Formats: sequence, C-alpha cells, structure tokens
Amino acid sequence: MLAPLLAGTSLAVAEARAAPLPSAPVAPAAAEPFAHRDDAGQAWLDGTQGVGGSRWVANADAVVHAAIIGGQRVPVTVLGGPPATSTYVASPHAAWISYPFAEAMTRVEGWRRLSAQVEALALATPVSALMLISRLDRAAVVANYLVSTNLHPRWSADDIRVATRDLVAQFPARPLAMRSVCRAVDPGLADGLLAAGWILVPARRIYVVDPREPAVWRRNHLKVDRKLLNGADLELVGPDQVRDDELPALRAVFRQLFLGKHCALNPDYTPGFFSFCHERRFLDLHALRLDGRPVGVLGVLERHGWVTTPLIGYDTTLPQNLGIYRRLMALLYVEAQRRGCRLHLSSGAGTFKTARGGEPHLEYTALYALHLGPVQRSAVAGVAAFMDRAVPWALARAEQANEK
Repeated sequence: MLAPLLAGTSLAVAEARAAPLPSAPVAPAAAEPFAHRDDAGQAWLDGTQGVGGSRWVANADAVVHAAIIGGQRVPVTVLGGPPATSTYVASPHAAWISYPFAEAMTRVEGWRRLSAQVEALALATPVSALMLISRLDRAAVVANYLVSTNLHPRWSADDIRVATRDLVAQFPARPLAMRSVCRAVDPGLADGLLAAGWILVPARRIYVVDPREPAVWRRNHLKVDRKLLNGADLELVGPDQVRDDELPALRAVFRQLFLGKHCALNPDYTPGFFSFCHERRFLDLHALRLDGRPVGVLGVLERHGWVTTPLIGYDTTLPQNLGIYRRLMALLYVEAQRRGCRLHLSSGAGTFKTARGGEPHLEYTALYALHLGPVQRSAVAGVAAFMDRAVPWALARAEQANEK
C-alpha cells in the first residue's frame, strides 16, 4: 500500500549535528556469518493462519490468506478492523488518508493547524468515498508481510500473469493491491504487473544506495557516523548476543520513537514478533546498550540482494549528542556492505539520506481491478487519478516545509 508520504522527514534533523566520538573497534554483528533462513517468511505466514496479522502487529486486525506466486507461498492480507485507525501497513485507508493527515498535523501550529485540517478534510472526503465504493479499504494486499517495505522476489512476467489469474479467482469481489513496487529496486516487477493489467499508483519517495561502492563511504556525513558507531560509550551487540530478557526493552524503544514521537498508525510490533525475530531471524535484531541497558534497536531485513530496516528505535529521552539514530543508520550501511547487498532506505528523512548517498525514486502501489464491476472499476480509477496528482503535490509541500 501507499506508505506515509511525510513520515520521518524530521527524524534525524537534531541528531545530524552530533559530534564524533573517539573511534574503537566495532563489535561483530554476529558470532557467525549471516545465513538467511529461507523458511523465515513461511514461518511468518504459518504463524498468522487462523490468528491474523495481529499476532505480529497489534494494530493490524487483518485476515492473512496464502497465495502462490512463482511456486512460493506469500501472504495476502485483508483488513478486518477499522480502516482509518489501523496501521498503514495493513490499511489502504490509513496509508492514503489517515497517516498523512496525522503527520501533517504535527507540523503545523496555531491558526495554520485549523487551516490545514480544513484543507486535508476537503481532499480526504471524496477519496474516502471512492475507496468505500471501490472496496480498496478492504483490498487483498498481495505479498504483504506487514512491514514498511516489502522486498519482493524476482518474479517473471509469467509468474505475475498466472498469479493474477489465481488471485482473481480467490478474491473475485475485491481489488488487488501490491505495495513496494519500484523500478529502481526491480524494474521487471513493474513491467510484469503492467503487462498483466495492473496499474501503478505513486505512493512515496524512497531512497536507495549501494554501500558496495567505495564512493559512498567517502561522504563526510557517513564518515562521521561510522566513527560515532565505533564509539566506546555505547556497546553494539548483534543478533546472537541479544538476550531474551532484553526483548521487552527493545520493543519499548521502538514504540517510544515510532508510536510515541511519531504516529500511532505505524506498525505496533507485538512481543511475540520480537521473540519470533530473535528465534527465527525474520529480522536480525541488533541493539545498542548504554551502561548495560538497551537504548537502541535495529531490525535488519535481507531479501533478494537488498537490505532494509522495518524496525528502528531508540530512547528519545537520552541526550541528542549521543547520536543513537545516526549510529543505527551507520550500522545498517555496514550490514548491507558486509552482506554484499544494496540498501533500501525506505522513505522520510530525505536530507539525511541524500547526504549519505541515498538516491530518491518514486515507489508505487500496484492495483488490479479488471475483474470487478463497472462501478468498482470506476471508483478504483478515481482513486488512482487522485493519487497521481496528490502524491507529487504532497511531496513538494513536504520539501517546502523542510526548507523553511
């Protein structure tokens, strides 16, 4: 689905000025070289059958079905809870309307707040009606692992064509959707979806970088971040060194940042999800400790030659000059380089990411509605037309706000 348009634009502003600390050897990320467990995604899917997405994400009241694409089982989520107040990774309504509205309201004060509310409601009302008519608020979201960025396999055009036919038979009355489609990540996916009759709707601006390139590491900001990561004042521990009794603290610092400081529509990962990642390595959990206490967490997702982080957090009550966010992002670069992968930096904090080599690209949500009746098809087309205009406008507004 459409990830939040404005998320994270100020996340790293204060920390970007943190001074480097004396360097020291970085602790190894893990006791053994990373080896992705191919069954982790299947275990994620198996864990939701008969339970729903809320097993892993508390605010994702979604039924999780299974479908086959390219010979592999993938999850298909269908929202069951309230569309406006569910997490954006499960709810198209939250992704397109509620989250951008909530984020926008955090950036305005005084009389401008009321003006912004009126403007947002004027835009949201017609598209909300179209979503209801089209049933996009209850779309079948394909290959959705309820994380901010899904890293899809390299499906062929024939895989997509066959899967589309099967999905239509499985969900004859629902639109189909697929999040995280970007030509810079996988041009074949976008082309295959278009060939099968899907449409691509702009969703957000994401940033990608290749840490395997030496030029990336010559950037001054990243040099400083890496020295900061090597600082001896915080202890860096890898997935094999994180203890079971630390998982509640890791969840707490994630929630403190993304649900407390930012927006309650971010995914609220459950204690069970943290335990699942720790045991099955669906995400590799890294931590930073201060005086033996976890104060930062990074969840690393590696799939199909890419690395990203759906899960990052830190204790926001600590002094900004500790630069915990900068350290965690530097660790993400180090992990991608170590694994020989390109790095998907997701959306938000554009100034921070471009200063560290991130290249901006549009990411799309793919929609399929050819199997629906004429009223539903027209409503889907109306939403797509709205998003074609609204997303560039919203991104431009966000950039203007950040420059002030």
